[in-house]
Amino acid sequence: MEVQEAIGTRRTYRFLLPHKPVELEKVQKMLEAARLASFWGNVQALRAVVVHRETASEDVRKSLFAPIAGFQIEQAPVVIVWYLDYAALDVQGDRLRELVNARVLGVDRQKSLETLENVILPFFEGAMPHIKQSGLTDLDCGQGIAQATLVAIDLGLGTACLGTPNEDLIRKNLGLPDSAKVLILMCVGYP
Repeated sequence: MEVQEAIGTRRTYRFLLPHKPVELEKVQKMLEAARLASFWGNVQALRAVVVHRETASEDVRKSLFAPIAGFQIEQAPVVIVWYLDYAALDVQGDRLRELVNARVLGVDRQKSLETLENVILPFFEGAMPHIKQSGLTDLDCGQGIAQATLVAIDLGLGTACLGTPNEDLIRKNLGLPDSAKVLILMCVGYP
């Protein structure tokens, strides 16, 4: 089958050249692609910290290490720590008001603001505890990470997304807020 052949001949992008640096412009394009991903309520709760292996402290490098695929993390020129910031969900009303005021949401500005304040925002406020636990926000974060991955490949880079058992240590060493949930470590470099 044509599809199987195309998949079977795909180049492996998970093994990265450890000494070939990644240009900052390419990392920025990846981050921009993630930022532009669709996100419920326009809250954009996906965040990232870019760690450059050559300039990262030993504490940061050690906290990123994972037992199964640690060699990939140790060798990658760049590791992007993608995390969900639950605090972003708390300003969802502000994001939706911005859309109404920019005339992107609704036709009649005044009627849209009234509907937003009297119907939509009260609904989301009541549903927020469930929304934070449902996985919906994680899914939207995944879309952003996927878009960053596609841009990386388009720019000639390789990536590998890896889990970590060190969320608390990563949060501490990178200065992430308590509202952060580490989602994935993405190794980035040249295949």
